[in-house]
Amino acid sequence: MSTQLEKLTTLLGHTGECWSLAWSPKPCNQQAQYMLASTGDDTTIVWHCTNSKWDKFQVLENKQKRSIRTCAWHPEGMTLAAGGCGNTINLWKYDLGKNEFSGLSEIYHYEGQRIVSLSWNSDGNFLLGCTYGGYIVIIKEISEGYGIVCRVSLEYNTPLSCAIWYPSGKMFAVAGKNIETFEVTHNDQEVKASESIQYKSNLGFYHNGSISGVSFASDKRMVSAGCDSELKFWLSDSTKRKSRTDFSVMTNLNWHFVMAMKEHKMDISCIDWSRCHGTFGNLIASACEARTIILYMPEHNTTVCGSESYVAVGRKTQAHEASIKYLKWHCQDPYILASAGSDGLVNIWKVTGDPIIPASSSRKGKRKSTHVGFVST
Repeated sequence: MSTQLEKLTTLLGHTGECWSLAWSPKPCNQQAQYMLASTGDDTTIVWHCTNSKWDKFQVLENKQKRSIRTCAWHPEGMTLAAGGCGNTINLWKYDLGKNEFSGLSEIYHYEGQRIVSLSWNSDGNFLLGCTYGGYIVIIKEISEGYGIVCRVSLEYNTPLSCAIWYPSGKMFAVAGKNIETFEVTHNDQEVKASESIQYKSNLGFYHNGSISGVSFASDKRMVSAGCDSELKFWLSDSTKRKSRTDFSVMTNLNWHFVMAMKEHKMDISCIDWSRCHGTFGNLIASACEARTIILYMPEHNTTVCGSESYVAVGRKTQAHEASIKYLKWHCQDPYILASAGSDGLVNIWKVTGDPIIPASSSRKGKRKSTHVGFVST
């Protein structure tokens, strides 16, 4: 039996395109099995699943009545952030007594700077925001609430598609024309470029166009997706040093190109690598404008640079009625996947069946990759 995606349910609620979604790492409602937030039109909808039945928990409205493009849960599951076409990032906190989310903070950013991604670090100390026009912002809880403690322009790398923390929360990556990694300095108010993955044409592994997404399985495993319809897999070699802060900051970071895959026929719109290890390993999901979701898994379980490869094990065509905008694996269940689309729908999927892994793709003529050694930046 091949690996398949079985649709569990479809969530109806957005009147326009659904741009993003996020699973709650710890459902604040004790009766809920799962909690999920989705963004679209000018609202953020919080959904909950009880006894395998999905319902709306609460609709959070944007006062500016502008399209909401992204959302992110705090690791403790009580605080939710959302942002989009307005110049505001909104934060809500769950009120246990009222059993609802209440407005916590409104954080104003530059006018006309559309927020395209939000990401909390693993400790919940920082909220990372990224704008299409080339700004990244670091938001932190301060005495009078949440506020921006750092704002940096990366206009040379526009358009930006996302900014995401490493799983350890020590560094973050920003994707645009290329991928750059950053660390937060000791005073929490400055960001400095530490390393950069430079896509150089003579090495033969650059994305031909802008990068649409980046995802991590761990601090040493990364996958990038491009508008060239390709996935690029990477491993890193890093050492650690003790900084003057609570961070153990990674230094001397080198990203090692593993392989490229081109399973989609159109631009890849989103990518996510599950951090939950199941029977199939850590699954990867990608989606394209043609409404197709493809599942991948590691072919070899090894951490040696250059010796592992990846293979496509499942495909779901016509997964939505329009283009797919976002994918996200569940935080604890390695077989549950959610997708958001331009049709305004959120689909919840379950991985079923057994992976059929073809004969080793590492043999000559089979593997779609080029070994290029290390990229030192």
